[in-house]
Amino acid sequence: MDAQELQNLIAAGESDAVEFKEHIAGKWKELKTKLAIAICAMANTDGGTVLVGVSDNGGVTGVEEEQTLFEEKLKDILHTGFNFPITAQLHRTQVGDKWIQEVKVRKYRGPEPLTYQKHIYVRRGASSVEQSPHERQELFNVFGFFLTEDQIIPNSGLTNINPEKFKNYLSRFGIDVIDDPQPSFEQDLLNREVLSKQFQEVTCTLYGLLCFGYSPQQFLPFAAVELSTYNGLTRADDILFTRTCGGTVQEQIESAVAAVRELYRFENFDELVRRDEFLLPLGALRELVANAVVHRDYNISGSKILIDIFHDRVEITSPGELPNSLTPAKILSGGIIRSRNEKMANFLLAMGLVESRGRGIPRVRKLMRDYNGTGLEIENDREVRFVRATLRIR
Repeated sequence: MDAQELQNLIAAGESDAVEFKEHIAGKWKELKTKLAIAICAMANTDGGTVLVGVSDNGGVTGVEEEQTLFEEKLKDILHTGFNFPITAQLHRTQVGDKWIQEVKVRKYRGPEPLTYQKHIYVRRGASSVEQSPHERQELFNVFGFFLTEDQIIPNSGLTNINPEKFKNYLSRFGIDVIDDPQPSFEQDLLNREVLSKQFQEVTCTLYGLLCFGYSPQQFLPFAAVELSTYNGLTRADDILFTRTCGGTVQEQIESAVAAVRELYRFENFDELVRRDEFLLPLGALRELVANAVVHRDYNISGSKILIDIFHDRVEITSPGELPNSLTPAKILSGGIIRSRNEKMANFLLAMGLVESRGRGIPRVRKLMRDYNGTGLEIENDREVRFVRATLRIR
């Protein structure tokens, strides 16, 4: 930002994305606290810029400290002042005989909101404020529940996205990417949040990699489905077979269902007509695996989705607990539930891998009832943080 652009920004005054901080020699401790609160609030909201060396009324007072030393102090705040280290652009601009320090903060999306001294701050107009209990819960919903798929994946980029997978997805909506006028491939991916661009750096989102990536597990090794069969009723029994189903979320679902189809296909003859029968209704399995992919918490990086097959049941375990007041009973009732990863849910719906909203769980229950007279069991463990669906096969 040159001097004229900076003066125009100052003239516009403070806002939800701009805050002024006056630098007074010898009062770093007070300034440090004010800066940390402003940075924390902007990171938790939509990002913004803090201008150090500008008074509340827009007067340019300047920073009376050597630039390198002052930036080292700012970096210390960014790296050690919060519950998670963050990055920001630091830039010095000369205005007249004074210089102003810019701190450009990007929107933060991590496993939980950013805190300073165990307090959560957000922008409200031109102020940085601590949240009310209700707002705090809403922000945790945003960070820990609804927006995990929007996280950017470091070191990834445009070359990690498979154009054919993306074009196939668009074709489901009748979009002809050859004949119809289209933005550039990169811009289209940015528009659809497959990619994210911050400070001129283009990276994949978690949603983008898991729906359209060449090799998502290169960056997200835990984002896969692990299938195991046991010679008994518990995990202490011998494992007969195991397979990790990787790739995109679509490939994970299809691979897992295909493995069960091949492992547990039985021939049955009715009046000399062969009929294939399976361990359980494959439609029920597909729906539950797809639900696990859509609702799992991708902030839990050490766990895969598990499909465990025992002599009497099949368990599908997804990392992450049910949010807020949602209970297994509400899920079994077939109510429409907002997905933890809404874009992935829409992708799987478009690709025909899940039922329309509110129909999936009732369909699973009907399939099991018609198959062997059982139903669907759901367990929500808030301590260990997993959700488990169980289908009885005997």
